[in-house]
Amino acid sequence: TTAAAEGWTLRSPVAGFRSTGCWRRGSTPGSLQWTFSDGLASVSLFIEPYDRQRHTQEGMMAAGATVTLTRRLQDHWLTAMGEVPPQTLRAFAQGLERKR
Repeated sequence: TTAAAEGWTLRSPVAGFRSTGCWRRGSTPGSLQWTFSDGLASVSLFIEPYDRQRHTQEGMMAAGATVTLTRRLQDHWLTAMGEVPPQTLRAFAQGLERKR
């Protein structure tokens, strides 16, 4: 699939990164993974329907070189992961927009 076909877009591209793929994930309708790369590092955006039982805390954490950001976007939950600086994940999260 494509992010556009699933109703998602980035308002402004993150400098140096380009989309490398988009897949529907898991058994939950509306869950997808959208990946990006700058040729060296990669970022995955996991988007799924928001569930207040499971999605309890927004935030950012690092485990070694991998940084993870979690955030609610209206009726969806974003988990952004990559071996990139935290500000790069913030740029993806701030630019992500639901079109439908």
